Amino acid sequence: MASQSPPAPWETVRRKVESGRRLTAAEGEFLFRPEVDLHVLGQLADLVRRRTSGNVAYYNLNAHRTPPTSARSVAPYVPTAATPPTRRPTS
Repeated sequence: MASQSPPAPWETVRRKVESGRRLTAAEGEFLFRPEVDLHVLGQLADLVRRRTSGNVAYYNLNAHRTPPTSARSVAPYVPTAATPPTRRPTS
């Protein structure tokens, strides 16, 4: 009877993710290798996401606003806050 070879790293990772167990550091590093199929990795990541968050997705919106040009007195170093040059009296 031939002995079975140990499962490939990809199959070990798949089994652990599907059963809800943590990956080792070596298994996590394996996921960065170029031969890993990103579509399958995405499916496993979605499985974990659905297990933890349900069928809900969260998005982060960047609500950054640029200050208006009326902020000249607050930030005189802003390029748009330049004041026109003043004329010196000639003598």
